[in-house]
Amino acid sequence: MPPIKIGFIGAGGIFPAHAEGLAGLPEARIVGFYDANPETSRQRAAEHQARAFDAPEDLLAADVDAVIILTPPTFHAQYAIQALEAGKHVYCEKPLTLNVAEAEAIAAKARETGLTFQTGFNNHYIQPERGLAELYHAGELGRLVCAYDRHWIERGDSFWAMKTSQPDTWRLSWEESQGRMAEFGSHKINWLQWLGGAPHTVFGVHDVVSPTLGRVGVDDVVSAVLRFEQGYGVVEVIMAPGVLPRRDVGIIGTAGHAQARGKKIVIRANEQERELEPEPCRSRWQEFLTCIRERRQPEVDAADGLLSVRIQDAFVRSLASGQAVKLTPS
Repeated sequence: MPPIKIGFIGAGGIFPAHAEGLAGLPEARIVGFYDANPETSRQRAAEHQARAFDAPEDLLAADVDAVIILTPPTFHAQYAIQALEAGKHVYCEKPLTLNVAEAEAIAAKARETGLTFQTGFNNHYIQPERGLAELYHAGELGRLVCAYDRHWIERGDSFWAMKTSQPDTWRLSWEESQGRMAEFGSHKINWLQWLGGAPHTVFGVHDVVSPTLGRVGVDDVVSAVLRFEQGYGVVEVIMAPGVLPRRDVGIIGTAGHAQARGKKIVIRANEQERELEPEPCRSRWQEFLTCIRERRQPEVDAADGLLSVRIQDAFVRSLASGQAVKLTPS
């Protein structure tokens, strides 16, 4: 069976992670690159014995089966819709977009074409996050009480100050990034929606520690509470100097509590505690390629990406109002 020919639209800082993920998969072949910086396109093409393209339209007109979109999120809708209209399967980095209307347009085009579309959320394809979700959906923890993902990262102002002279300056713009919840916390939001579905209300708070971010109006401290039909979820991300690095991920149910400890899961139920080491799971790249072969949609499809954008939209509106807000109608 011939390999699936993949082109990249956007090939900047996150590209090496994708190259590494695809490297061990013989069913994939990287054949082309388009990046807004022509030198980046040429460099990546030389590294992978591929072709550099001067325009995304040229790449989409070439002999390419699928595209992976790694641009800043403000360009996702444009390129994703162009790719689908050109008959290409699409993997689009998260967040899908920064507004609901664009995300709805992508989801509608994906439905119309029937092509495989995967939104680039990671937590369905790494352990122990997948194992925790599977425990919950198997009913071992009972009804959802609270799911949580709290992440504290030591990050001084020098990190953000360096960004002012690096290609990913979009991270320093609220209009281009919507801050740390969309850019980083959205992985965690997506994991919570896997557990609880669409929340009916969202409450958000944010703050800023970095002077560099403070000057441009972007946060580095974010927290959200999602109220589901059953139970609630909490996301917290703190990036600040002097923070003791920590990540707490777990699910509390009416029948037990499961929490990640490294790559393992500790389960407390019936006054007993046991430890579980989840089996390795397929990667997000394996999922994308398999779905293309089998002509189906992945677990994290365009509709899932749209729901995450609706939650982010509610989060932003909550920041503005100081109140819990309802999601926009689907």
